[in-house]
Amino acid sequence: MAVRIDADTDNLAWGGVGLVLDTVSVCGWARLTSLGSTTYDTVVTVAGSGAMYLINYNATITEFELWAGAASFFSAAPAAGDWFFWALVTNDGADVARAIWSPATSETIYTASGATSANSNVASIYLGSNNSSEYWNGRVAHAKVWAARLTQAEFMREKWSARPCRMANLSSWSPLLVNAKDYSGNGRNWTENGTLTYEDGPPVGWGATPYVIRNPAAGPGGRNPVSMGFDLR
Repeated sequence: MAVRIDADTDNLAWGGVGLVLDTVSVCGWARLTSLGSTTYDTVVTVAGSGAMYLINYNATITEFELWAGAASFFSAAPAAGDWFFWALVTNDGADVARAIWSPATSETIYTASGATSANSNVASIYLGSNNSSEYWNGRVAHAKVWAARLTQAEFMREKWSARPCRMANLSSWSPLLVNAKDYSGNGRNWTENGTLTYEDGPPVGWGATPYVIRNPAAGPGGRNPVSMGFDLR
């Protein structure tokens, strides 16, 4: 499932409790339905005192950008109606903010980077909005936030898992199935603003299912697994 946003008062908001602005990583999935704003359509916003990081579409859906005090453009933009994975780290450790997006249909990675801004505590994180009129007319899903600097490789491990792969420094995990509850154990639920609904989500699984050995038929020269001490029930 996924949260559906379709008005400028709609978003998911969280105060970013305990997060420092230059040590934040956030990722999730999104799907644009159509333009919702006349300026920018914002997927995610991480904001603090004097600094703000966003991933935006422009008003014609031809440019997709990371905003970190100035626009840094991805070389391609996701098409309306297509699910894609997105991720943002506010500081990669070298005073550079980095963002990626990757289609649901391939492992292609598009990147954008920009200078970091003044450091402070995180004031707020928004999904589907910049807390203004630049809202996301579409769906968002599988939101994860860390008080850490994830690498591109770590983000791509998160792409195909609804559950977090990296548990260290996990601040919030909300699969956004039927509510905005945080399942990390930290109690950092998102606030649902506006009138939100829940719709079908991206093609993402919950991880590998257990491998179960069935009791095979006896055959010439074979050995019965039960006699070897395996419990096959």
